Amino acid sequence: MSAWNPKAVRASAGSVFRVPLLTVSAEDGFARLKQSGVKILTTAVHGAKPAHQIDLAGPVALLIGNEGNGVPEELARQAGGAVTIPCPGPVESLNASVAASVLLYEASRQRGGHR
Repeated sequence: MSAWNPKAVRASAGSVFRVPLLTVSAEDGFARLKQSGVKILTTAVHGAKPAHQIDLAGPVALLIGNEGNGVPEELARQAGGAVTIPCPGPVESLNASVAASVLLYEASRQRGGHR
């Protein structure tokens, strides 16, 4: 999806015009993140550590998949770990934007932004 897609621009509340945007291939993006010491985590429903048990206080890149298919396997394999958001009851997964928001909140909480 393009960052300039009308839905993406609207969902960003205009932040797409204020935050630097870098467009690279997946291969180059992963290489740059790893070279810079950024921890890469994929989201997963099963076989992942709960978000509150993972150190999100440092530089981290989160791979967020879509609701139907999750993160594509070829991308998930390049991550250094997997994170999940524990959901009680019969909930299988969250909307991608909700999941991203919860994980960003947890990272902010761990970094001292919320007590």
